[in-house]
Amino acid sequence: VIAHFRELQPNTRGEALVFVEDYTPVTQYAQSLKLSSLGRLTASIAHEIRNPLGAISHAAQLLQESPDLSEPDRRLADIVQQHCVRVNEIVESVMQISRREPPKPEYIMLSEWLNDFVLDYLKELNRPADISIDCDYRELLVEFDPENLRRVLSNLLDNALRHSKMATGRETAKIVVSLDFSTHQCLVDVIDAGAGVPAADQAKLFEPFFTTVEAGSGMGLYLCRELCEINNADLHYRHSNAGESCFRISLNQRAL
Repeated sequence: VIAHFRELQPNTRGEALVFVEDYTPVTQYAQSLKLSSLGRLTASIAHEIRNPLGAISHAAQLLQESPDLSEPDRRLADIVQQHCVRVNEIVESVMQISRREPPKPEYIMLSEWLNDFVLDYLKELNRPADISIDCDYRELLVEFDPENLRRVLSNLLDNALRHSKMATGRETAKIVVSLDFSTHQCLVDVIDAGAGVPAADQAKLFEPFFTTVEAGSGMGLYLCRELCEINNADLHYRHSNAGESCFRISLNQRAL
């Protein structure tokens, strides 16, 4: 929101007319155009990569099936096949950009929605994990595309559980909801028990293809931030009040 002040008449008592302009729709439209253009580009690149990748993968499979292949060569063929799978996963992550549709924001009763989401997430995870929710606002509405929010939180929880397990041996995470009354925003923190992100890496966290784990594609956090931005929200990394590693989503809210 931008305010413009215009003096009504010179040499008066300082009376002025105030024009208030909300640039949110324009910003959202510009972001959608950017993602649309980026989507077409990535779809074209992904198609060009997948053709030779399929040939390499097929050749590696044929080598693995050969009875005359020596054990050292079989290990090399296995490595080729493993990396083909990884490259294909990266391509699939990039393709998600081209498939993205404009957001369909709805008002969501956040506390109830989070409880249902975590139950579904744990059911799909199908292994023991401890995810807690701390939300004292039972009648709090936020505006967001529900499917976009599901994708963002799923990715953040995937990361949180992985880093907690690396640090403690247990998959744990917590979701903490608070309100910032000065900005009229709802803050959703996804907190893990991991070692945290080194200061040198924090500025690059949301860049495409940047990853701190060997098996990562480096697209997850980038896509999460893009999904937040087209829903007029923000995603950034910080430390919690207890010094824990935390990703914070700042959403528009309307408390009942």
